[in-house]
Amino acid sequence: MEDVCGDENWQILKEVFALIDSYDDVLSEEVDTSDGEGSKTKVLAPVKEKGLLVKSKKKSARSHSITAEGAPRKKRIRRPETSSTAFQRRKNFELMTLRQEVSTLENELDNLKLKKQEIWEKYLVQNKLVGKGGSQSQTMAFTWCEEVLKQHRRRVESENLNRKLKEIAARQTEMSNTIFSVFQQQDTFYVSVILTLSNTLAFVANGCVEDGYLRIRYMPRLKC
Repeated sequence: MEDVCGDENWQILKEVFALIDSYDDVLSEEVDTSDGEGSKTKVLAPVKEKGLLVKSKKKSARSHSITAEGAPRKKRIRRPETSSTAFQRRKNFELMTLRQEVSTLENELDNLKLKKQEIWEKYLVQNKLVGKGGSQSQTMAFTWCEEVLKQHRRRVESENLNRKLKEIAARQTEMSNTIFSVFQQQDTFYVSVILTLSNTLAFVANGCVEDGYLRIRYMPRLKC
């Protein structure tokens, strides 16, 4: 081979072969990867040199992003237990149930208070009748118990009255706010009504009674 090509040509060929051999470690191999749908993608194999390794990583990341964009997205399955409408309905139902339980427990508590109060009253009446001939200390104790019971009864009545008054005040405030908002929306109507009433009152107020008859003098219309 060396005799055929000559010394100079053989030296050039050796350098070319050496250059090709040095690139064998640099060039990347193509690997075929296929998914279930039969589409094939080519992925670059890792290389050894540092500079070319970074380039291969960029190329592989680009290829992965392309395949990810091309892949179809899975549709989200809406389930009754995870949907927002079902959750809100369940939440509202639980809230209504808790409110009913609260009202039931409040009624039971009021009944227990009444029963306890009735028991105390019966106890005081019986001991008062029995202890008429007792000592002065027992009589004073019964008197104090009666006073405590009366004060408790008055306190309960005042609390109930205060609760009712607060409800009435809240309703009145809501009604006044509604009326005020209606008048704010109808400013023209409100002003016209006020002007009509003021003109009528001024017209009547300037009249005089003569010979048993109401003599009304004409007054110019008020201007706003």
